[in-house]
Amino acid sequence: MEYGDYYQEALSERMKWFPMDSDFMRDQKIRRLGVIGGWAAIGRYVALVACLAESDGRCYDLSDVHGWRFLSADMVCGGESMGEDELQAFVTTLYDLKLIDREMWDESRKVAMPRLAKEAEKMAKDVAMARYKAASMRAKKGA
Repeated sequence: MEYGDYYQEALSERMKWFPMDSDFMRDQKIRRLGVIGGWAAIGRYVALVACLAESDGRCYDLSDVHGWRFLSADMVCGGESMGEDELQAFVTTLYDLKLIDREMWDESRKVAMPRLAKEAEKMAKDVAMARYKAASMRAKKGA
């Protein structure tokens, strides 16, 4: 396989980890989210980031009722879930604060986060390079 093949494969995988700034609470958008919804809203935001990292394509398609139900099911934490109306209000707040990709939301009703996508691309490049180098080394040993 070529490097590009490894990259596409790695990019399509779910993120097993992602970096999170230890000072993210200083971010103006996060502080505003806290003012609006308190610690619960910040916790839900962090849960959504984790759900997006694990989701296919790192986005949720909320263009129909099934997408909302799917996201609601994923957002269950400690046995608590959010009702669809509450979840819609939460996503609207994230949109207003520019914590989700506004263009994707406006165009296709998909919830995504640009920074998470960038981190996924960075991780995919690192994983692809490691796999490519390992395969090259194995090929050299076998030759």
